[in-house]
Amino acid sequence: MSDHEPVQNLWQNQPQEDFTMSIEEIRQKASRFQGTISARNARELIVGVVLVIVFGVSAYLAQSPLGKAAELLSAAGVAFVMWQLLRQARAATIDEVCLVSDWAGFHRAQLVRQRDALRTVWLWYLAPLVPGGVLHWIAVSQADLAEGNLAAALAKTGLGILVVLLVFGGIYWLNLKAADSIQTEIDDIDRLNQDNRSTQP
Repeated sequence: MSDHEPVQNLWQNQPQEDFTMSIEEIRQKASRFQGTISARNARELIVGVVLVIVFGVSAYLAQSPLGKAAELLSAAGVAFVMWQLLRQARAATIDEVCLVSDWAGFHRAQLVRQRDALRTVWLWYLAPLVPGGVLHWIAVSQADLAEGNLAAALAKTGLGILVVLLVFGGIYWLNLKAADSIQTEIDDIDRLNQDNRSTQP
């Protein structure tokens, strides 16, 4: 027997603190969660509409075909993201809430939906915005290319793309942290359900 085994056994055999939550508490948490999701999505949609308008105006004012294409591509990317937001990370509908008979199961399903949406945010939220962002920085460097300053064009484009990647990387990391937080709550509900089943005759 190694010196570490007694300590390990003591840690494994220590009493676990019971996790309890009433149905009313779960219902309240579920209601607050739906309110949070609805408010978040409303903010995202408002920002999305504003961005589509801004990119549309920028495309109209752009001097070069490449610049117009970049702004239109960005507008299309934002519109696609807003559509995916309503599909991937929507809040429950009023009809769904009214039909709830198992608040723990309902809340868990909604948590899983949001967790999965956050974990795949790189695919449906960030990736559609990359083409427009990259093309924008390529268009910005056109003036340098026209003057034969290849080094300046490459530096400007490279720096712009690097900023885009860093910002998107930060957004992805924050969403993963939020998904981990939601997973913790899912684990709590699973533990509560397991405890309830073990106490039933």
